[in-house]
Amino acid sequence: RLAQDAATGLLTPEWTRPVDFASVQGADVLCGASVSPWGTHLAGEEYDANARLTGFEATGDDSAETHARLSAYSGPRSPYLTGWIHEVALTSAAGATDVHKRFALGRFSHEIARVMPDRRTVYLSDDTSAGGFFLFLADRPDDLSAGTLYGARWEQRGPGVGAISWISLGHADEAMVQAALTAGVQFDDLFQAADPDCPAALQSVRTNLGHECLALHADKGPLASRLETRRFAALQGVTTE
Repeated sequence: RLAQDAATGLLTPEWTRPVDFASVQGADVLCGASVSPWGTHLAGEEYDANARLTGFEATGDDSAETHARLSAYSGPRSPYLTGWIHEVALTSAAGATDVHKRFALGRFSHEIARVMPDRRTVYLSDDTSAGGFFLFLADRPDDLSAGTLYGARWEQRGPGVGAISWISLGHADEAMVQAALTAGVQFDDLFQAADPDCPAALQSVRTNLGHECLALHADKGPLASRLETRRFAALQGVTTE
């Protein structure tokens, strides 16, 4: 709640309270944020856990602080619960909120999600080394629950000269991702992996997780495009560097 000085217009906070993320099984390290054209808060969850690892080590952070945060939620915590854009809507003057993990926008090290004036196009930045740059086109204005995701491919064409093209990573909606999370999806359900030398059936990629040899399991493209966006994008030829 804000108080406003009648003479100067100065706004002064009177009280604040944290947003409750328990309904979406928590959020970890929310970083950059923006305001959507329809007035919601879009918060980027900056660190996506490495789901190829298992257990606590998948967070990439063995600090007591991280352990305390993630242990606050009951039951096994899937690494696929980290790395999302969280949309927070204010639903009452008393400060009640509605929170969603926006699964259709993909999972990576989100910084800013910036919605364009068409209220459908969203640019998404990946705050990591060897990350990607993404674009989401929502099916409907003012609704981020379903749409098509694209990754940027950079082609060098000389010193200081190049071109960007957009590679489609496919269409998805939140219901598909939520169903997989409820079923306990794991990395091995999506990919075959090997290191360091790539067998003929696997493709060599490099992302913020280093060099990997990956092959996508049949019919897992739509799900991998959202749960393992950066890895999937690299397999499709999106630039991750």
